[in-house]
Amino acid sequence: MDEKKEIWSQDNFLIQLDQVPLNRALVLDQKETIGSGLKVMLDKNIGSLLLKKDGKISGIITERDFLYKLHISDQAQRELPLSSLMTPNPLCLPLTSNLKEVILTVVENEFRHLPLLKTEQVKDKLIGEEGPCIISVRDILRTIIKQFPNSIKKYGTVTSSKMAIFNAHDEAFNNEILESRGQSLSGAIFGLPIMRLQLRTPVIVEPQDEISLVLKKLIEGKTEVAMVVEFATKLRGIVTERDFLLKVFAQSSNSNIEKLKVSEIMTSTPHTLLPRHALANALNNMDKFNYRHVILVDEEHFPLGAVSMLEILGFIKRQVFP
Repeated sequence: MDEKKEIWSQDNFLIQLDQVPLNRALVLDQKETIGSGLKVMLDKNIGSLLLKKDGKISGIITERDFLYKLHISDQAQRELPLSSLMTPNPLCLPLTSNLKEVILTVVENEFRHLPLLKTEQVKDKLIGEEGPCIISVRDILRTIIKQFPNSIKKYGTVTSSKMAIFNAHDEAFNNEILESRGQSLSGAIFGLPIMRLQLRTPVIVEPQDEISLVLKKLIEGKTEVAMVVEFATKLRGIVTERDFLLKVFAQSSNSNIEKLKVSEIMTSTPHTLLPRHALANALNNMDKFNYRHVILVDEEHFPLGAVSMLEILGFIKRQVFP
């Protein structure tokens, strides 16, 4: 089967969630301390927690909540309840929802995690005996990827922007694919160059910058990754929300934490792609290496931006449900 014959119609997106692998959500009492919640997320290597009060879901807390609301060096704040940090009254969908409803909800609200409950529990957000499930953007993308094994897998993974680019389509064919939006999702779309996705202006920092400056720039830019550039030339590393969680907020006893340099917490020499690499390259990298962003650079290895899983899902959504 070639990529042109792998097609998912709009009706295919109506599959019920019982056909999609789901994980049980981890639920803590909202009275638990911020410090204990942070420890659970680190120990379990998860990106979100649901919070409860009186047997009902009262809030959700994510890595971004820690990044945006928790002061790096304020140890007293860690003794406050999780309710002081949470996003209250999170939107929940019933487990009887279909994949289209989930995709639309996640993309339109820019959610990375979405709680799911039994239909009769949704109105009052009751937890019930079995507990809620949660679906992530990664779960959704993996479900879609499985429907296009030949179209996506043949592009393989790319660990360096210097690696050869496989089977790039010409501009006329690329436009033809995009003009078919609103009908179905063709496997050919995964051969489109990543440059078809709109890139946000990257947050640029230097290795010697203090992490407090990076945090400030991430919050101001409303983004999850900063590019570390040395001598205003080449990419040396990246700093992500996960880096802050694991390497900064986890160091609760370090009184000089704010003085840490970017070089001390960054992820060095990340995998990079060129804008003309295929969307399938990005998806394969994300799936195999379990990261949330692909880093794009130019021919001189200067960073152009990052593409997130949510942005890729948004691109797919616009092709099928414009």
